Amino acid sequence: MSRAKRQHYVPQFLLKNFAGENGKVEVFDKKTCSFRYQSTGEIAHESGFYLYTLDGNRVDGEEITKVVDNFGAVEFDKIVRAKTLGIPVLQSREDISMFIAFQALRVPSAVDRMRDTFEQIDALLDTIPDCDDKRKLQNEIRCVDSHQESLKFLFFECERLSAFLMDKLWALSETVESEDFWISDNPISFTRHDKSRAGAGFGTPFTEVALPVSPTLRLRLISRDFLYALTKDPVWCRAIGRGIPVPSPSYNVHHQRVVQLANASRFVYAKQFDRKLVVDLFNEYC
Repeated sequence: MSRAKRQHYVPQFLLKNFAGENGKVEVFDKKTCSFRYQSTGEIAHESGFYLYTLDGNRVDGEEITKVVDNFGAVEFDKIVRAKTLGIPVLQSREDISMFIAFQALRVPSAVDRMRDTFEQIDALLDTIPDCDDKRKLQNEIRCVDSHQESLKFLFFECERLSAFLMDKLWALSETVESEDFWISDNPISFTRHDKSRAGAGFGTPFTEVALPVSPTLRLRLISRDFLYALTKDPVWCRAIGRGIPVPSPSYNVHHQRVVQLANASRFVYAKQFDRKLVVDLFNEYC
């Protein structure tokens, strides 16, 4: 019997942007509260991660993953080399949007969210009177493989969700001090900037979707609800209109680090950590 191969849920081309001169990234493990250095090939993967069953047939989604990652690698390499977003042509925006949507849905935390959804439905069914239909539905729900369902959602819904990203305001942030951005095993963040306690998603109002692309650069896709406010600021006008990075001061870098740390399923990656800072933030926010 052949062994399932390693399949990365955060692509190596992205992780390599955070590697040091020795080709390794520093890894913080939230479960053990420990640090280590590893190569990008040794992290952010699981054996057979993209294998699923469709209509009784075993399917390996890695070939689709390679196509999306190849397009993403080309576009993000341009951004990192130029240190500017520029004015991406339509095809570039489509490729980047697809990659970001794909990345958001293919991580272990997406599997966890799918599992939580089915558990919530099961719990809701427990509150209604017992009947044959209820028992049948609960038996079906309890037999669901959350990983399988998460992959099906990824491969069949990703393109639809990526369309929401195309319509956002695109900007790049760049660190202005010696502090670096971090990245995690759940690198796409969704942040609502209003007072609502509702969740944040691809198409929710007042929501920013962000991805750290290097230790100094972060791509931000911002809801058009902020168009009027942002375009009154010359710095943001240049960022949205010409792709010139918005300076990201220390407190913004701090926020980005906290988000990556809090959202990580287990692992956070950086070129090099201030280990005391990581542990302090972990104890405060996790």
